[in-house]
Amino acid sequence: MAADPELSPEDAADSSDLRPVIEPEKSAHSPNGLYEFREKRWVELYKEKIEEMIGVLKSKGVPVLWVGRPVVCGPKATADMAFLDTLYREAAGKAGITYVDVWDGFVDEAGRFLQQGPDFEGQMRRLRVLHQGRRA
Repeated sequence: MAADPELSPEDAADSSDLRPVIEPEKSAHSPNGLYEFREKRWVELYKEKIEEMIGVLKSKGVPVLWVGRPVVCGPKATADMAFLDTLYREAAGKAGITYVDVWDGFVDEAGRFLQQGPDFEGQMRRLRVLHQGRRA
């Protein structure tokens, strides 16, 4: 598949990596109770929040589907989304709910970010819209 014509050359170059996997980082003691994204303690607390939310939904007897995050433009943001997807997929599996992985619907065959791609009928469509001057 050809490179996405709506991406700047920098964005196209930034999104050339396949889905990255990032491990939690080691945490330093936080006297104020704040932890940086991906620090070990942050991950522990965030997992608790995910499990709590799933528990509330399940307690209401509603069907629960967890839809993963799509790839986004740029290597750091893509790595962050892949990291969060790992947490969501793990929590969904642990809770016995369905996890819907949408990542592949937003990348080309090489795993690169796409601005446009095929819809469910195979027609080329814009997959993302600009919002307040930023890519969504």
